Amino acid sequence: MYEGVTTSAQTTRGKNKVFHIEIGLHQGLALSCYLFNLVLDVLIIDIQKIIPNCMLLADDIVFIKESKEAINIKLELRNKRVFA
Repeated sequence: MYEGVTTSAQTTRGKNKVFHIEIGLHQGLALSCYLFNLVLDVLIIDIQKIIPNCMLLADDIVFIKESKEAINIKLELRNKRVFA
């Protein structure tokens, strides 16, 4: 599906030359949305174990804690456990 994909960009000066896309998911395809939601679901389950008060807004995650430092401490402790 992604093999040989090309695109171009429209500017005020006209259209640029066609170029190949070699990495990443194409925005606007149904598969892109599905994969994003699949990864986000797993990520949110893990995040809510660390910081239970968080809000999901489209593709943003808002952490709610007493202070920024409290959030950083929680996330850093989690990273140390995961990557140790």
